[in-house]
Amino acid sequence: MSEPQYVTISRFLGLKTVVAADKLGLEEAANLENIECSTDELRVRDGYKRRRVARVDGTRPILGAWRVVKASNLQAQELLHTRDKFWRFSGSAVASVTGAYVFTSGHAHTVIVYDNKVWGGNGVDTGWSYSFAAAKLKSDSTPSQAFRYQEAFEEKRVFGRGTTDKSRFEWTDEGAPTTRQALAFAFYPPDQSDDLTLMRALNGEIILASQWRLGKTVGGLPPRAIVDIHLGIGCVSHYSSAVLNGWLYFVGMAGRIYRTDGNAVEDAALGLDTSDISIATPRMLRGVARDGRYYDLSYNSKAAGGTFPNRVLTYDSWRDRWYGPHVIGGAGKPGAWCEWRTPGDTGQIRGGTTSGYAATWWSGNSDAGTTIVGIYKGPIFHAPSPTYLKLIDEMEIQGDDITSGTARIGLYLDRKASASTVGSVALKASGVVEGDRDATTVTRTHLYVPRKATVNMTCREYQPKIRLVGKGKPTVSRVVIKAKIIRSN
Repeated sequence: MSEPQYVTISRFLGLKTVVAADKLGLEEAANLENIECSTDELRVRDGYKRRRVARVDGTRPILGAWRVVKASNLQAQELLHTRDKFWRFSGSAVASVTGAYVFTSGHAHTVIVYDNKVWGGNGVDTGWSYSFAAAKLKSDSTPSQAFRYQEAFEEKRVFGRGTTDKSRFEWTDEGAPTTRQALAFAFYPPDQSDDLTLMRALNGEIILASQWRLGKTVGGLPPRAIVDIHLGIGCVSHYSSAVLNGWLYFVGMAGRIYRTDGNAVEDAALGLDTSDISIATPRMLRGVARDGRYYDLSYNSKAAGGTFPNRVLTYDSWRDRWYGPHVIGGAGKPGAWCEWRTPGDTGQIRGGTTSGYAATWWSGNSDAGTTIVGIYKGPIFHAPSPTYLKLIDEMEIQGDDITSGTARIGLYLDRKASASTVGSVALKASGVVEGDRDATTVTRTHLYVPRKATVNMTCREYQPKIRLVGKGKPTVSRVVIKAKIIRSN
C-alpha cells in the first residue's frame, strides 16, 4: 500500500542544516537557502545586480548607505559612506560630497532628514549636515561632546550616547535644529551605571536601552519621567535595531531577536535557532522596507568565518515567518550590509558591496550573472515502527509556468551526509510530460509530474531535499513522495 506524504512548510527553525528529530515537526523546514515561501509554495529569491559599473572609491568597501528624501519637493538622493568619505549618486554619476569636512574612519554614522537637510554623526567627531542643493558636508556645532545617535522627534533633533557621558541624551529647541538645550538632557539608566546602546523614536516616545535594560520616555520632550519597560533584556547596539509597522526590533546580548511596541517585549524569533549568528559585530540587524513588509537580518556566520556578512535572513512580519539564509557571495557581498532607506520607492534594495561597488539587490534572475540555486531541506519522515522499512516508490511535483529551469528532488536516507537523487523535472511551459506514464507533448500553465524513483531506495527514515534552478523565479507549489511500507525481517 503506497503512503503519500505531502511536503509542506510551516516555519523555518534556524540556520543549522542538521536539526534533531525531536525538535523538528512534520511541517517544518530544517533549512531554506535562497528560498522564500508562502503558505503553499517554494520560490527562489530575486537576485542582485550592480547599480554602477565603476567602483565608488577604489577598492574600499561601502560601509553605509542611505536613501534620503527632501520633504519640500520629494527630491530623493542616495548617500554612501566609505571609510573617510561620503558620496552621492546622481543619474549615472558618483561624486564625493565630503568637501572640507574631516572625520575619523572606522566609526559608523547615524543619519536623519530634518528641515530639508541631512544630519549625521559618528559619536567621535563633530557632527555634519548636508544640503541637497549645496551637495557638500558641513560641520555641525556640538555644545559639549559628540553624540553617536540621532533621531527626529516632535520637531526636534534628538541625540544619544555622548563621547564622555555614554548614558546621556539631549535635544534641540523645537523647529531650531542647530540650537541645543544645554540643560534639557536626561540619562538612561538614571543612575548612569551603563552605556546607552539604543535610542529610537517609537509610537510617540523615545525608546532607550542599555545592554541589559530597556526603557522609554513618558510625556514627550522634555519627559515627565523615564520608566523601565524590561529589566534583564537590553540591546546589543543601536545599529542592530529597526522599526517596522509600529514595532521596534532589536538584538539582545544573548543573540536573540526581540521586539517592543513601547509597552511589552516579545521574542521575535521564537523557535529560530540563532546559534550561528555572531553578535561580535554591532551591525548585524539591518532594517529595510521591501514590498512594504520585509526586513532583512544579516549576520556573520561563525562557520564561514568571513570578514563581511554573506548571508541574510528575511523576516515577513505579515506572516511572522523567517526565510533564508539567502547566500550572497562573490564580489556582490554587501559591505557590512548597508543601512538602506527605500520604503515607497521601487521595492529594490540599494547599497554597496565589500569591493566598493554600488549595487541593487533583489532584482533580476541571477546574482550579477551567477545562477541562483534554491535549496529546501524538509522534515524527517519516520517509518511507523523500527521493524518496518520505507521503500521510496514515486514522487510528484507541481510548479508554475516559468521560462526555464529544473526542480530536482533528493532524499537524505537514514541521516546520511549526502542526498540520493530521486528525479529531476524540467519546469517548461511546453514539452513532454516528464515521467514514465505519458510521452505526449502538451502546453501547460502548471506542472504535475509523476516520476519513478531512479534507484531502489529503502530506509527507516528520510529527509527530502528540493533543489530549484532556473530563470523567472522557479516556483514549486507541491511535492508528494510515495513510499511503500515493508517489513525489515
